[in-house]
Amino acid sequence: MGVTDANNVYVTGHSKGGNQAQFVTLASKNAYLVEKCISMDGEGFSPEAIAYFKMIYGEDFYEGQLQKMYAVCGDNEGLRTKSWTLKFVVSRLFCPQK
Repeated sequence: MGVTDANNVYVTGHSKGGNQAQFVTLASKNAYLVEKCISMDGEGFSPEAIAYFKMIYGEDFYEGQLQKMYAVCGDNEGLRTKSWTLKFVVSRLFCPQK
């Protein structure tokens, strides 16, 4: 493919594709090339998967990759109700809930 660390690689996806974008950013052999990951309504990972990533790749690499990852998720399920008020939240992935 000819991608080198001189390229800016962005990965994005929606739903399952958002989860796959997150996975590429964390676990692909070229993860270090990813400059930014934007996941729209991606599922994220279980605590067991996160522990596995940290064990395999190291805490520092994992935390560094998280700084490249953003999520765009619905704040409420407004479109499934009569209110039709869907709010979007853009935040870093895996942030503790307030």
